[in-house]
Amino acid sequence: MVWQAERFYPLRLNPLDAPMKQLPTRNLRRSAKGGLIEHCGQCGARVALLQPSAVLDASPWKCRTCGSIFLATPERREGSLFRGGVIAAGYSDVFPPLEFSGDLRRATLLHADVMQLKRCMPPRSEVQHDLRQGVRHPIAAPVTVLSLEEDFRILAAPATAYTIDVSCGGLSLLHPEPTTAPYFAVDFSLASLSIPPVIFRPKRCSRLGAAYAVAGEFVCRVNY
Repeated sequence: MVWQAERFYPLRLNPLDAPMKQLPTRNLRRSAKGGLIEHCGQCGARVALLQPSAVLDASPWKCRTCGSIFLATPERREGSLFRGGVIAAGYSDVFPPLEFSGDLRRATLLHADVMQLKRCMPPRSEVQHDLRQGVRHPIAAPVTVLSLEEDFRILAAPATAYTIDVSCGGLSLLHPEPTTAPYFAVDFSLASLSIPPVIFRPKRCSRLGAAYAVAGEFVCRVNY
């Protein structure tokens, strides 16, 4: 597939051309601390987690009933950690080895799309953009992406995407599939970038070659 430069550059520099669908917030209730996650969206069991935010980092937690993995913040009651309905999980629970993925393998980016992305990176080290705060740094590097539900529960097996640009407030990704997921978890280990794993809120998704440009803003860091 051949990309036309006159189409690619506007999409790369402005991938925010198709608003994401606003999803309902089931299983979430607001409190003075933020969003409470009170039920597992998979099995309905009661859990006690908080919605992560810029001031509440996420970490992995496993539902005691069905084994679903959340990237969320544990509650504290009377100053102590409260693990209602969940147990602590680790990096291997979030990113299981490929041999155990079975039928959950995700679509992959075409080599031609990745090469075209790299060829079309602008020569400047920085690009200013008015749709996202801060300086955007164009960089094409592989990352591992997980789709998250509205309750910050992992939806599917990891997919490999490529960054288009990164700023202090968000990033754009070249993703192999269209998405309506309310959140992504992004891990930069594949690219050996000195960027901590983050939760990312997609704001726009647009077609780009055979893949999709997904752009949005950071929500919080993830601690494994």
